[in-house]
Parts: sequence; C-alpha cells; structure tokens
Amino acid sequence: MSAKPYCCTLRIRLPTERQAGIIKDCMEVDEELQPHKVERCFKVVDTELIMRVEASDLRMLRVAMSSFFDMVTVSAKTLLEFDDTCQ
Repeated sequence: MSAKPYCCTLRIRLPTERQAGIIKDCMEVDEELQPHKVERCFKVVDTELIMRVEASDLRMLRVAMSSFFDMVTVSAKTLLEFDDTCQ
C-alpha cells in the first residue's frame, strides 16, 4: 500500500477463523473502483477479519468504510442462513 493521508483499520471478530476467511475472500473479489484514491488490504488473524483502508480524502474513506460494512453485513447474514456451524 502506498501512503495516503487518511486511513482506518477495522477488526471484526467472528466465531471461527474459517468464517473470517470466507468473508475475507468475498471482500477481495471486487476490485477498488478508484485505486488511485482508495486502497484496501484484508487479512485474517485467528478469528478476526482485519481491514485497512487508506484514502486520499476523508470522503473516499467514508465511502469505502460504508461499503465494507454493507458487504460484511450481507456476508454475515448469509453465513448465519447457510453455514451449519453458525447455529
């Protein structure tokens, strides 16, 4: 990642490392629409999904974080519905 002036790191704890990995894989599929303005990095440590976002301005950081929360919510709801280990 190249250094951009604004950044945010989020950690989301999930029940299992497998579930954190599934959500990470889902998040990495989509390429960033404006890579010159926003860069994302995902990793899983134990049962935590860690996302770091760097952006050229605060608005782009807010948009990237909002999008991330939306996608994680959908992914978590999908796991709850279809992953037998969540119940």
